[in-house]
Amino acid sequence: MILQIIPFDHGLFWAILIAVVSIALVWALRPILKRILQQFGMSSDRLYLNALILITVILSPFWLLLFVYTLQATFGIILSSTPPQESSLLLTHYGALSALIITLGALTAAPLLLVKSFINERQTANAETHRISEEYRHITDRFTNAVNQLGAQRTVHKRASQPQYQIDQDGNYIPDPEGKTVAKWDSWTETEPNLEIRFGGLFALERISQISDREHVAVMETLCAYIRENAKSRLEADATHDMPAQYSSPRADIQMAVKILGRRGQERIELEAQREPAYRLDLRGSDLAVVDFSGGKFGPVLFERANLQGAWLDNTSFKGADFSSANMTECWLEEAVLIKARFDETILNGAWMVGANLNGAALVGAELHKAKMRNANLQGAELDSAKLDDTDVSDANMQLVWLRGVDCAGFNNLEQDQLDSAFGDATTKVPKGYTRPLWPRQQSTYMESFEMWVDAKKQKSLS
Repeated sequence: MILQIIPFDHGLFWAILIAVVSIALVWALRPILKRILQQFGMSSDRLYLNALILITVILSPFWLLLFVYTLQATFGIILSSTPPQESSLLLTHYGALSALIITLGALTAAPLLLVKSFINERQTANAETHRISEEYRHITDRFTNAVNQLGAQRTVHKRASQPQYQIDQDGNYIPDPEGKTVAKWDSWTETEPNLEIRFGGLFALERISQISDREHVAVMETLCAYIRENAKSRLEADATHDMPAQYSSPRADIQMAVKILGRRGQERIELEAQREPAYRLDLRGSDLAVVDFSGGKFGPVLFERANLQGAWLDNTSFKGADFSSANMTECWLEEAVLIKARFDETILNGAWMVGANLNGAALVGAELHKAKMRNANLQGAELDSAKLDDTDVSDANMQLVWLRGVDCAGFNNLEQDQLDSAFGDATTKVPKGYTRPLWPRQQSTYMESFEMWVDAKKQKSLS
C-alpha cells in the first residue's frame, strides 16, 4: 500500500528508507554510541536522549528535504486556482492545507526542541559534575580535618612531693611546725594524647568510610597506620609497672580504632577484595595485647609479628588472616572463624580455642602448649612440626589433619578415631596405647603421604 502511494523513484521514499536504516544502525551500535557520547562530553546515563540527538544529526539532510517538500506543497495549495465549489472537495482542500501547515510547524519546531533538549542535557551533566566535585572536595576536607585530629596533644601540669627528711642528733625525724614531715614540691608539664579530640577524628573517618566507596580503603589504611604507630612501644612504656606488660590495658583510642575496623560491613570487605591487588588490613608488628576484637569482621587481616597476648578474639571473623610469628599466648579465640588462616611459628600457648573454626588453617611450627581446642573444627588443618604439650582436642574434628613431625603424645583427650581420621608419615609419633594408622613408613610430602594413606585404606578395605 505504501509503495503504491510513494513510488520508488520518489525522494520521500528514499528519505524514509534511509531514516529507518539509520535508526536500526544506531540501535545495533549502542556500545560504540556510548563511547562517542562520552567523547563529546554527553552523559551516557541518558542514552535515549543522546541517541535521539545523534539520529537527528544523521537525518538532518532528509529532514531538510521533507521540509522543502512540505513548504512547496503548502504554497502550491495556497497559490492554486480557486478552491472547488463542492463541499466535500472543499473540505478535503482545507484539510490538506491545515495538515501541511501543522506539519510545517512541527518540522520548524523540531530542531528547536532538540537544541533545547541538548542544552538541558549539558546543563544537567555540568550540574552533576559540579555536585560530584563539590562532594569530593567536601569529603577531602573532612578527611584532612579528621587526620589532623588524630595527632591532637594536650599539655598536662603535674605536681609531686619529694620528702626531705631531717634527723636530729638522736636519730629522730624533725617535723615541720605543723607536725608533718618536711617535703619539697616539684611541678612540671608533660604532653599526652588528647583522647577526646582523637575520638572525634576516629568517628569522622568511620563516617567517611561508610558514605564514600572511593575513600574507604584510604580510611582503612589511615586507621591501620594509626594503630601501628601508636601501639608499637607500649611494652617499653609499661615495663616499669607491677602488672606484666602483655596484660596492661590498651590505650582507649587504640581500642576504639580496632573496633571501627571490625565494624565495617560485608559489602566493605567485598569492596576491598575487588581491588587489584586485594586490600588487606595491615596490623603487622603492632602491640595489641589485651585488645578486644570480639564480634568484629576483620577478614584476611595481616597480624605478622604482632603481640596479641591475652587479646579477645572470640566470635570474630578472621578468614584468611595471617598470624605468622605472632605472640598469641593465652588469647581468647572461642568460636572464632579462622578458616584458611596462617599460624606459622605462632605462639598459641594457653590459647582458648574452644569451638574455633580452623578449617584449612596452617599451624606449621606453631606452639600449642596447654592450648584448649575442644570442639574445634580442625578439618584439613596443617599441624606440620607443631609443638604440643597438654593440648586439649576433646571432641575436635581432626579429619584430614596433617601431622608430619608431630609427637601426638602432646595431645590431651585424644581419641583413636581422631587419630585415624588424620594422616602423617614416618616423622609422626603415635603415643602409647594407640594403634598407628595406615600412614606411610617413610618421610614424604603432604600429597605423597595423603595418596599413600588413601591407597593403604583402599587395599585394607578390599582384603
